[in-house]
Amino acid sequence: KKPMKFNFTATQVKTGDYIVTDDVKCTIPSIEFKETDLSSNAGTYKKLSDKITFKEFPQAGKYEYTVNESATTEPAIANSEHQKLIMSQAEYKMDVYVVEKAGTLAIDKIIVNKTKDDNNGPATGKVDIGGDVNGNGFNFVNTYVQEAGTGTDPTDPDPTYNKFGSLNVSKKIV
Repeated sequence: KKPMKFNFTATQVKTGDYIVTDDVKCTIPSIEFKETDLSSNAGTYKKLSDKITFKEFPQAGKYEYTVNESATTEPAIANSEHQKLIMSQAEYKMDVYVVEKAGTLAIDKIIVNKTKDDNNGPATGKVDIGGDVNGNGFNFVNTYVQEAGTGTDPTDPDPTYNKFGSLNVSKKIV
């Protein structure tokens, strides 16, 4: 339950069959988990980003992007003996199809394929980019772990954290 912000990059691909090579910047908003988002004891937290935006398209056609999560968070988490942030290494190919409608260029459809899984392994297949936070397959899964008993400052843990570990259960018979 650590508040932090995750950032993403969309790098335009300019080689391949039928790809428009004109520069069109794609911006993917950060996703921020605040203290209020982490108030439940769920253990797994999900959030949708705001809409992806594009600069103006100069012509109709297919624009392609490779989408990754940035390797650092805000605040940055330094992996140590007592805490670790396992960042997603997932990668997606996002194809944006732009058409002309009544003299105006507009996005007709976006198709997203997962090319690498969260562990940088192979992944293939189209993912659903619609729906709610549970149905959307265009996602990155990160895992934050902090050793129990290390408190708010993992560089200065409770002196008994080694003795009690991550779960301390006691039972008294009276």
